[in-house]
Amino acid sequence: MAKIRKVKSVTSSATELRNHFELLPLPALGGLVFGFLLGFIAAEVAFYVRPHPLHWAVAAGGGALGYLVGLFYANRHPL
Repeated sequence: MAKIRKVKSVTSSATELRNHFELLPLPALGGLVFGFLLGFIAAEVAFYVRPHPLHWAVAAGGGALGYLVGLFYANRHPL
């Protein structure tokens, strides 16, 4: 006779949901957009006479920094 095993339920508990790590929560997305725009405007002002691609690189760095700050905030202060 075969043994019957208990199967875990499909729904997860509150602690599993609280410990879940998201890669794109809302604060990280907002930080990405805000950091990109802020970096773009600051680079456009600072590098007005320089070559065009330089301000895109600074804007991408600002977006990456904004994303990381938003991700840190989202993991410290869950919504």
